[in-house]
Amino acid sequence: MGGKEGENGTYVKWTYGYDSTRGKRCDFPIFWAFVVDEESGACSPYGTQYLLEQGCVPKACFIGEHGSNYIRTGQRGSYRFKIVTKGEAVHTGVSAWERGEMGHNAVVDMARIIEALQGVEIPFKQSRMFEGRKPVFTFPTKISGGVGLNVVPASCEAYGDVRLLPGNSDSQVKMLMVERLQKLGLPYEIQDLMFVPAVEIDPHDPLVLSLQKVAKVVLGYVPETRVSGPGTDGWMTVKRDIPTIMGFGPDGGGEHGRGEWVDLPSLQKITEVYARFIADYLG
Repeated sequence: MGGKEGENGTYVKWTYGYDSTRGKRCDFPIFWAFVVDEESGACSPYGTQYLLEQGCVPKACFIGEHGSNYIRTGQRGSYRFKIVTKGEAVHTGVSAWERGEMGHNAVVDMARIIEALQGVEIPFKQSRMFEGRKPVFTFPTKISGGVGLNVVPASCEAYGDVRLLPGNSDSQVKMLMVERLQKLGLPYEIQDLMFVPAVEIDPHDPLVLSLQKVAKVVLGYVPETRVSGPGTDGWMTVKRDIPTIMGFGPDGGGEHGRGEWVDLPSLQKITEVYARFIADYLG
């Protein structure tokens, strides 16, 4: 199975790679999976997840994320959440607010929560593939509250993003947050948005060795194996014990921006790598 979030460069390479292997015997079918909403946090119910649930379970998976210097054999997990605080709305000009008889500012409560959650450290066990990496707790990444300049905010929402290593879980992170927040004595609600576990495969898996072998022939060097900070839907296959390369593709930059670009000479080279890789691994 070849997975990608839909960037044109990788689609072109897969297509040409397929054409280049025509006429060669292949005892396995090749599936292409395209995800339409990759920014959902690598947990989209469409694309890869849908195919797996429909019984399309491959023997191996390759995700064509950009970058040809490294082969990604692991990726950090992620946990996203939302914290909600509730207050009492009141016009800032009425005497009841002036005297402190009515109104409660939900944004002020959130400010205290934000301060309390700064510097959260998540315990972890270092693995060889993730050497030098650590979990990262970021809060808030987005915040909203209030409806007008003259109204005490009745609610406030703030979002957080946590990057995880193997062994970390969403429940572990929530426990660390609750331990800090219970000291404040404030009413709040933590809502889970998504959780994706960190995963890794053996860097000496035949899938990886095959790609390294053909890459050396075409590119003149052997791409190193590394882990990735950003996530992909590769965890869905790794959790099913399917060997998965979580990133190797053409060089480029400006991801997700209006100026996103791909290096055309690299695109041509990686096209050949993909074609040779398919023939070598499946031949």
